[in-house]
Amino acid sequence: WVAGGARIAFALLDQFSDRDVRRARQQLRAPCVVGRVQRQRERGLDRALRQTLELPPHRQQRLKDIFEALRGKKRVGVKQWQKYLGELRFMSAGIQGSAGLFSALQLGLKHSDGHRVRITKHIREHLTDFERLARDLCHRPTRIAELVPDEPIVIQAVDAAKVGMGGVIFCDGEPPVVWRQPFPAAIQARVVSSSHPKGDLTNSDLEQAALIAGADVANRTYDLRERTLASLSDNTPALSPKRKGAVPAASPGAYLCRASSIHQRHYRYCEEASHIHGPSNGMADDASQLQHLSVPDLLTHFNTHHPQASSWTYSQLPSETQHLLISCLCTRTVKPQSWLPHSVPGRRPKASGRPFVNVSGPTPPPP
Repeated sequence: WVAGGARIAFALLDQFSDRDVRRARQQLRAPCVVGRVQRQRERGLDRALRQTLELPPHRQQRLKDIFEALRGKKRVGVKQWQKYLGELRFMSAGIQGSAGLFSALQLGLKHSDGHRVRITKHIREHLTDFERLARDLCHRPTRIAELVPDEPIVIQAVDAAKVGMGGVIFCDGEPPVVWRQPFPAAIQARVVSSSHPKGDLTNSDLEQAALIAGADVANRTYDLRERTLASLSDNTPALSPKRKGAVPAASPGAYLCRASSIHQRHYRYCEEASHIHGPSNGMADDASQLQHLSVPDLLTHFNTHHPQASSWTYSQLPSETQHLLISCLCTRTVKPQSWLPHSVPGRRPKASGRPFVNVSGPTPPPP
């Protein structure tokens, strides 16, 4: 196909005379063209020096036109909706966190009648979030470090079970952190199991919530702006939405993807989610399972069974984040301003390149 493409290109060039080529060269040397090219080069060089990614003015205007055209509408033609989705997908590369909002937008095509897409309340909420992220991008360009993962500065491992979720957080030169949060009885009653096959919540949903909870604890403990957070989980289905950014259903996973997108844009960090072998995830396992222990007993357990260079510390998941995750598991929407803080912590972590985690297996069950 390369040779075929070359033949077509040369055939097209043969259609132009020498006079046409000279005229094109003169037009390219015109002051207006040279000035426009020079301005584009200067803007590109400026963005490269600042290491930012931003949409050009005409793309920003197009985003405003799309959201204005959809505002107040209850139905849109399928072809028009596909066009909007294509444009939003194209421009989403520069809008950090927007990938997690495509679940509901794609769902509109799935449930269309073949001619029109019905804009439900669920889709409208995701469109509003997309518009909020796009407006924020116009005021604050996305830094490259927020999109491209670098060497992780903080590592977290999480786990979730029916009784609750928990995890551990490590940062070089800082004491290790353990956190946990039990699930309410109403959530536990909905979890699918062999004894309760009709449940509508899977363990993967709980693990996905644990990843967001751990990221929230890490960002409230350290200033991770333009830094990489490495997240580890032994649940492969929970990692899939993190990598794709969306799930094809109006399920708890879609609401959790939405929350993760807004969370990542607000705190301006880059997250790299990876799988960890189950037996190597013993610390997070204990954090999620030992919900019955008091905080002092939990710290004693970790200092005894999972010793590190520094003593363990405990961090409590904020109540507003608890409310957010429970609402997502119940497929309810929570306004971002009700759970996002207005400031970031002042502790800026640094990397030394040395190993700073002692890995241990799960605690053996009592005899």
